Amino acid sequence: MTQLTEQQIAALFDFTRTKYVRYIDVQHELVDHLASDIEIEMKDNPALTFDAALAKVYRKFPISGFSKFVSQSENAMLKFWAKMIFDQLTPYAGLPFVLIATLLALIQYKLIIAFGAPCLYTFIVLVVIYNFWTSLKFNNIVKFNDEDANNSYLVVSTFRGVAASFSFIPFMFSHAINDLTNISTAIDGNHAKAILLSVMLSLGWIWSAMTYYKFPKLIRTVLNDKYAHLKLSV
Repeated sequence: MTQLTEQQIAALFDFTRTKYVRYIDVQHELVDHLASDIEIEMKDNPALTFDAALAKVYRKFPISGFSKFVSQSENAMLKFWAKMIFDQLTPYAGLPFVLIATLLALIQYKLIIAFGAPCLYTFIVLVVIYNFWTSLKFNNIVKFNDEDANNSYLVVSTFRGVAASFSFIPFMFSHAINDLTNISTAIDGNHAKAILLSVMLSLGWIWSAMTYYKFPKLIRTVLNDKYAHLKLSV
């Protein structure tokens, strides 16, 4: 099979950039795909030039160009990170973890019932502060040789997005929190809502802790193993 030269591979990277593929890791995937198809086309028709083969291969894509490929890559990466992060939780799904999470939720529930709105809002503020602190620590621990890694690599930006989405667990039920503006009456009549908020807050504490203690190792492992070709040291 015809092997493309380094100059031709470089030309494919330039081509993907002209088609608004901004993620470097997606460019690598796309270039591999294009190069393989171009080599097949040039093998089947030796008279075909590289540019002609590229044009022929590109015509196989929809009128929107590479946008569908990028969208599929984004969806696949979201599922990948969701599974990886979920797998981080499974070792702690045993009885000790459940007991700790339950105890934490119970303590918060009792305090919220006893002291009302000021206690609830204090817990929310503390979770936000703790999450902000662990996020700063994560950013200080996880540094990339590419300073623009968050915007240039889908694997990095998606990881941060998935991790951050879970850090707002306490606010996923914002309508419930808003209902508790007058907590003295709302919780007295609805202890289930107070329990729900306490559970959400507990998950917020746990997730923030994982941001600091687990996620740096996770991103390093993935980048060093699955994405070693990017040479994105961290």
